[in-house]
Amino acid sequence: MNNNINDIVKYDKSKKIYTEDLQNIERRKVAETWINQSNTLDRWRHDRMYKKLSTVVNFFPDDSWLTIGDGRYGTDGNALMKLGAKKVHCSDMCDDLLKIGKEKKFIKEYSEQNAENLKFTDNHFDWLYCKESLHHMPRPYIALKEMFRVAKKGVFLTEPRDIINDRNKLSVLLTIIKKIFNKKQESHGFESAGNYLYTFSERDIEKFLLGIHVNIVAFKGINDAYIEGCEFVKMDTQNKNEIKMIKKLKHMITKQNLLDILSFRKSGVLSSILFKSKPPKEFLDKLKRNGWIVKILPKNPYL
Repeated sequence: MNNNINDIVKYDKSKKIYTEDLQNIERRKVAETWINQSNTLDRWRHDRMYKKLSTVVNFFPDDSWLTIGDGRYGTDGNALMKLGAKKVHCSDMCDDLLKIGKEKKFIKEYSEQNAENLKFTDNHFDWLYCKESLHHMPRPYIALKEMFRVAKKGVFLTEPRDIINDRNKLSVLLTIIKKIFNKKQESHGFESAGNYLYTFSERDIEKFLLGIHVNIVAFKGINDAYIEGCEFVKMDTQNKNEIKMIKKLKHMITKQNLLDILSFRKSGVLSSILFKSKPPKEFLDKLKRNGWIVKILPKNPYL
């Protein structure tokens, strides 16, 4: 039995699977929709999440950004630029598609980066953006600490919420009822690369910040849904089956939103802004007006 944790937990297999995945003809077709930027149902899904960045980009238009886990041609970086960000560097552990993204002028600059060991100096970028990638990493908190090192102002995360721990009072009641009727609630997951699939609660983020003696954070939730094949469906389609798919996916999101409003659960996706330096009061006020929950965490009295 191998007891060396550094031999067990590696990114090597993730990179291998990623490369093999892109050699698959069907997966390649899906990948091509990422860079075409056509008006697809899948793009509509992601744009809903990218809009959460607009408050930061609009308030700090000249700030620099580094994207993490942005291997889909640099779609996150491209979204930032479309929102108005002027200085964006894209990164991923595998730069095969980033190279193509640069060649097609989809992004401006990129590099291959391991999130646990970024090749940048302290405070190199104003902001780091990681969307739906941190939960795939073998050791996400090591990566998050490294992101914090490279960021000057903060880290913006959009990741799956831990709905087991991030619960409303009614959702706790539902869990109890499910247990009474012996309905199991899946609480852990793994992916083919061998990684544990992480989810993050607001308290997880708060504990990380308090552990490194930082005490300002902002949260905003959003719901999402996925139907296989949505990458090929145009939002202005006239095809009846495709129209049905659009309606079905939107209905899935509306259903989740209703459960949130009724306090049966919290949103499935959590956006978090982890501030490294104290932001202007005007910016925090703007976040609040745009629906963000801003929290000032307690300071460590023993420092």
